[in-house]
Amino acid sequence: MPRPGFEPRSSPLHELVSPGKRPGLPSKGQHDWPDYTTAASKPSNFLHRIKKFRRIVLKDMLSSQNIMDMPSKNIHITHDNHPYPHWILQNVFPENSAKQSAAALDSFKFTRSVSDLFQFWQTADFKTLKLPQPLHELYHHFSSKNFISYIAKLTHTKLSSTIDMSAFRYEDTDYLLPHDDQLEGRKIAYVLNLSTLKEKEGGALELFENNKSNPTKVVKRYQPVFNSLVLFQVSPTSWHQVAEVIKKNRLTITGWFHD
Repeated sequence: MPRPGFEPRSSPLHELVSPGKRPGLPSKGQHDWPDYTTAASKPSNFLHRIKKFRRIVLKDMLSSQNIMDMPSKNIHITHDNHPYPHWILQNVFPENSAKQSAAALDSFKFTRSVSDLFQFWQTADFKTLKLPQPLHELYHHFSSKNFISYIAKLTHTKLSSTIDMSAFRYEDTDYLLPHDDQLEGRKIAYVLNLSTLKEKEGGALELFENNKSNPTKVVKRYQPVFNSLVLFQVSPTSWHQVAEVIKKNRLTITGWFHD
């Protein structure tokens, strides 16, 4: 059905636009519009150019070092509300992508941080740093509108475009004692594991039950597993700690999504 106010024309298409011409544009010779109605070779040439363009684009995509273009096809998600809502995303990125991120951290500058509450190595927030390409792409991915929207839907949490991101390295005897992560604006905490530790090597993320917002006992333990992402809601009850690491390095990229 024609649009209101639109008067269809009865002239055949070849009368409306003759070969080599377009309405309101110079005639053929001034602008060489392809004449697909008369020369069989021209469509073939056009299709050839299309195919060549596709090959170039596909080659660029396959050779690209943009490691976070897509999530892993093998991603596996688990969710638990005890002792507070948290999610585990295993195989979250293509394995090679995660390996590139971990390798980029090998030559990255870490600063030693020690207090009564913690002992570990950490970087400054990624948004303040000049990052090597894999880490730049990782930060860009985490702070992208699409990924934040995905995390918001997964966690049923309203999130803004603000994130924090830093890398942490725990070496032998390093630890982080119980705390709840509460700070203005923080809504979802995340831990991207870039190493795997066995139970005897420590380094587990331990979640606490609480009594009137005070931690009581550990009820969940998650050993670091390479290329897994842990998420949890930040609240007065989100008490957790990192168990002491024993003769191993625990490597993570950690931060928060904000409201």
